[in-house]
Amino acid sequence: MLKIRHCVGKVILFICAVFIVHASANAQEDQACPNVGPPIKNINALSYYDRMDPTRSQIVEERRDKNIRLTEGVTRFQKVIVGLANDNTRFKKECAIQIMKAWALADALEGSKNRGQADKVRIWVLGSISISYLKLYDIVESDDKEIIDNWIRDLASITIKYTESRKKMTNIGYWGVFGVGAAAIAINDMRMWYWAEEMYNNALNDIESDGTLAAERGRGERAFLYHVFAAQPLVGFEFIRSFVRCDQKIPNKLLSLTSMLEKEFNGSGYIAQLSGYRQLDVSRPPWLVLLERPQSDQLIAEKAKDSGPVRLGGSLLKLTDSLTRKYDTCNVSGTVH
Repeated sequence: MLKIRHCVGKVILFICAVFIVHASANAQEDQACPNVGPPIKNINALSYYDRMDPTRSQIVEERRDKNIRLTEGVTRFQKVIVGLANDNTRFKKECAIQIMKAWALADALEGSKNRGQADKVRIWVLGSISISYLKLYDIVESDDKEIIDNWIRDLASITIKYTESRKKMTNIGYWGVFGVGAAAIAINDMRMWYWAEEMYNNALNDIESDGTLAAERGRGERAFLYHVFAAQPLVGFEFIRSFVRCDQKIPNKLLSLTSMLEKEFNGSGYIAQLSGYRQLDVSRPPWLVLLERPQSDQLIAEKAKDSGPVRLGGSLLKLTDSLTRKYDTCNVSGTVH
């Protein structure tokens, strides 16, 4: 069966979507939708770690700078969508929808040349735009909804295939869990949710009794940094899961990981001892507040200051609000109302 965005009028729909973005801007001199550039089908990205380094932690600056330039267009799209979706004005939110629709009609990010580092970039973008779409879902019109839903479903399906093809899950697999889980709740696809939940449970089994991850312990001076990076999608998914399942009990394995992180932030030096490397300084991230109980908007506002990383979709307060409205049988303190 052909999907709606693969129909005969696809080119016309794409042109219309782009036109709407620019027409909206021209109609209001004091407001304009940002220009994110043309949709990108094939992500051009480059791994920037020294291939001869057994710890996979030494960055080759020249390669990293090149990767930043190569992925600039995708990164701009990702940041703009997150920014617009978290804006308080209807106009900006509608801009986000029309930009996403234009990219959906172009099958953006679905190119067959996306391999290696490009796969990882697509996974990070999937999580960002899915959470952003969740925040926009109540104002999306039905025609736009079907187009964007199908696109996000395609990106999630590609992520599932990629994640299952990897020999080891590691942190990119955890980001795949978050991306597919976020997509599942944004487009109401329970089949994808069950996959994400199963893979999440598998990921928790990677956490050892001391709270560390074997795949990240050997990352040299970046071992602690990568433990933090690996924990981020797991904490994000657990927060979503607590609403979907109306279950505020945090898995002991995840608590073991985050407890170890907290001790490191307080100067325990445990990871340095294990790895044999002095660790890079890492600031305590705001998203750890998502595991604090009892949860409240005030707590998030005080500890996260309404911030949140782009890969988790930006504002944690707006994420909480969107989940509360979608799953109104439970609130963030776990009380049924």
